[in-house]
Amino acid sequence: MGTWDTGPFDNDGAGDWLADLRHASAADRPGLLLDALRNVTDEPEYVEVDTAQAALAAAAVLAGEVPDFLADSPLTLPAGTDALAVRALDRIMGPDSEWHELWSDDSSDPDDAKAAFAVVQALRLRLTAA
Repeated sequence: MGTWDTGPFDNDGAGDWLADLRHASAADRPGLLLDALRNVTDEPEYVEVDTAQAALAAAAVLAGEVPDFLADSPLTLPAGTDALAVRALDRIMGPDSEWHELWSDDSSDPDDAKAAFAVVQALRLRLTAA
């Protein structure tokens, strides 16, 4: 899975996405965030783990977990982006998600799985409260 820990940035997919975001121009960053979310919500089949990890990182940024390199250049996003992120999170927690499947696997530490799922639920709550 390429997971280091249970947080939204603690995996290879998020690390790759954040690197792309860091190196993108300020004008291109909103599109990268939206694409990460839409790659999950628009997937008609199974959501691969790297796709889910990037969307989790995008949702975390949207929910206010802003990496240092974005602190001085906030993203301007269209209305409805929070709702898109919530749909992505719901899809990631669903049955057609490799991310969810891997955390639910018998070989996963149950406490880590609970912590990872709690992170997603906390992001979802922050996005619906916004």
